[in-house]
Amino acid sequence: MLEIDDDIPCEEVVKEMKNKLEKGIYFIGFGGTHVDFLIKKQKELFLTHTGSTSIITVIDKVENIPFFCLFYKYYIVPLSANKSFLDK
Repeated sequence: MLEIDDDIPCEEVVKEMKNKLEKGIYFIGFGGTHVDFLIKKQKELFLTHTGSTSIITVIDKVENIPFFCLFYKYYIVPLSANKSFLDK
C-alpha cells in the first residue's frame, strides 16, 4: 500500500504517484470519504469517476479531474499488474 499525506501540493502528489506506481490498476481511497479506481498506463495516471447523481462512469487523466486535489490523504492499494489483463 502507498500512503500519501497532506504535506505536499497536489501537483507533487501526482508526480509522486507517477514515479512510485508500476503499470496496473489500483484501488484509491481519498481521505475517509471517497474511493475510486486508479489506472497507471505508460507514464500517465487515469481515474474512474462516477458522480453521486449519475450512472455514467468517466475515465480521465487525474490532472483533468477537479476533485482530485480536494483531498489531503491518499491510500493506494494494487489490484492487478497482470500484463495480459491490462493490455485488454
